[in-house]
Amino acid sequence: MSKAAVIAVTLATALGSATVARADTISFDPDGGGALAPVTIDLFDVAPGNSLTLNVTGLTQPGTQTTVLFQANLTAAQLGEDIQAANNVGGADAFKFLAELPVELIANNGTTLQFDFGTADANNFWIYAGADPGNNLTGAGFPAEGDTLILQGTWINDSLFGASFTVSDPNGGNLDQFGTNDWGAVQTVQGDGGFSGRIDISFANALYFPTLAAGSTIFVATSQQHLPYNQANPSRCLTDGTTACAVASNVGAHNGLTGPNTLLQTDASFSFDTAAAVPEPTMMVLFGMGLLGAGYASRRQKRSGAR
Repeated sequence: MSKAAVIAVTLATALGSATVARADTISFDPDGGGALAPVTIDLFDVAPGNSLTLNVTGLTQPGTQTTVLFQANLTAAQLGEDIQAANNVGGADAFKFLAELPVELIANNGTTLQFDFGTADANNFWIYAGADPGNNLTGAGFPAEGDTLILQGTWINDSLFGASFTVSDPNGGNLDQFGTNDWGAVQTVQGDGGFSGRIDISFANALYFPTLAAGSTIFVATSQQHLPYNQANPSRCLTDGTTACAVASNVGAHNGLTGPNTLLQTDASFSFDTAAAVPEPTMMVLFGMGLLGAGYASRRQKRSGAR
């Protein structure tokens, strides 16, 4: 299939999820042409998951080229605040969002690390559909044998691509503070960060995305990167997009300091704009910052009430 869409991904640069003011709707089939009818949605709410920055810690020098790996399960496909299809519930498939991003560390003042588009060959974004969600702790099932690739693309090197992470405390306690501590004595830095970028889509499965027209634009808002982990389990390993658990986490005794790699809890939400022009970078930053608090509070309140 020819280019189906452009996905713009914007992560707020501090604590929360930026809510998109304008969100167009698309048709999404939660079981890929099975018994369930397509639903109209304007949001993919992705559960907190994992990203892994290879060969970078808080001590790494600017100029380092690296790759960031990401994996997480979908929570729900929504229309406004209403859930239209819940992940792996009521006959819906289990959907997994995976990515590998080429990045360069461009600045590190000892507290804040800033990243831009890099030269690494690894540059992909995938959505898979399958029978079961991936396992955040073990890294298994991202993807599983028999899963179906339903969307694929590559990250665009433009002015919207960028990331930062600010360490607020080098001694943030246990890495795993979500339920049972499955990582034992492994410690972590404490901090928050965010990312922005766009993805040029090369393939979309019409059984799952029956109305995605060639040349349409999908705008995606994504939330925080956070340490320590308090909403998901830190993963033992991450996918390369085709093989589950392909890359060991290898964060050492103190995540963010000892390395060689750094794990980050990453929370994402994806919404759609089928005809939007690309915002000016300065306006995008102001827009994200202005909506930061309200978006974060809304999602956390919603999730707390669902427990």
